[in-house]
Amino acid sequence: MREARLRSPLGVETSARIEAEQGRLAQAKLRPNPELDISVENFAGSRDYSGTRSAETTGSLALPVELGGKRSARVGAAMAGVAMAEAEAGMALLDLDLAVREAHTLAAEAEAEALLAAEDAAIARELDEAVGKLVRAGREPPLRQVTAAAERAQAEAAVELASAERLGARERLAALIGRDRADFEVPPLAPAQKLETSGQKLAAGPDMTAAQVQVDLSRARLREAKSQAVPDVRFSLGARRLASDDATAMVAGVSIPFPLFNRNGGNIAAASAEVRGAQAAASRLERQANARLVAAEARVRGAWASFQTYDRVVVPGAAEALRIARLGYAAGRFPYSDLLMAQRGYAEARRARLSAARDAELASAERDRAAGLYPFGDAQ
Repeated sequence: MREARLRSPLGVETSARIEAEQGRLAQAKLRPNPELDISVENFAGSRDYSGTRSAETTGSLALPVELGGKRSARVGAAMAGVAMAEAEAGMALLDLDLAVREAHTLAAEAEAEALLAAEDAAIARELDEAVGKLVRAGREPPLRQVTAAAERAQAEAAVELASAERLGARERLAALIGRDRADFEVPPLAPAQKLETSGQKLAAGPDMTAAQVQVDLSRARLREAKSQAVPDVRFSLGARRLASDDATAMVAGVSIPFPLFNRNGGNIAAASAEVRGAQAAASRLERQANARLVAAEARVRGAWASFQTYDRVVVPGAAEALRIARLGYAAGRFPYSDLLMAQRGYAEARRARLSAARDAELASAERDRAAGLYPFGDAQ
């Protein structure tokens, strides 16, 4: 998981988004630029206004002044944008964590499955040899040898398939963590490892944080839209050169737009609707997030209970049944069908135990994602 966070392009992508929002925040803090205006009047005309003898040259500096809290509203919206990018980055990284844990669990399951397939093949070979001895001794018909050989061939083919699945699972994990090759080992999924539930309750994970930040962002945009309804004032101050009188005079002015037709009502209405939508979405996401966490906790408990049943009762019982069936068959007390059924039952029981352990691991990963948890505190 640490390696995936370091190598994955997702980290660069999320960092770039945060930097982009930070750039917008820096831009939002800036004031409007002053304006320099130079104009020349009453020149190149007729009679007294020919040439530049009567020219009037005016130079002025204008300063726009934002009113209605435009700058503070703009900064607030930009700050909410940064918070939103950070929350989305947190969600994306937790989703990456979940994907890595799921891929690692499946790779570990494939490793364990390869071991089980090898054990099943060894058992099938032993039974095939035992049946062969009885057939040669005349105690079993040749058909039994054919059946045992077929079971052995199937078990050996399963070994090859499990090896291919093991390689594929490791390659998928390698691609996810950013490696070109699966040059690493994955320990087999240990079904005897107890998978306790954390008991964590959803507080303010990245999902809920993002939902609340979205509400804050929509409110900030509403404040910004309302501030745009207030017209800005433009002050100007300058000097005018009167060529005909060889004199200079000061000029000053103020410009105030008159909001007769445009009061930014459409944008205000749209921003108000976005606030209501964000609040509704946050409420919906909160219920969904809590339901997701509760469901994941239930799946962990169910899978662990299932695993305990298989580990403590079913698998030992199937192993004992196989042992008794082998002894009884060798002694001529049990038919070959009982031995074959015991062999298959033992294989199925062990795989069911492994599946329960896998389900518990996957549910544990889903639970941590739903709660917004990272299992390694140093990388929280």
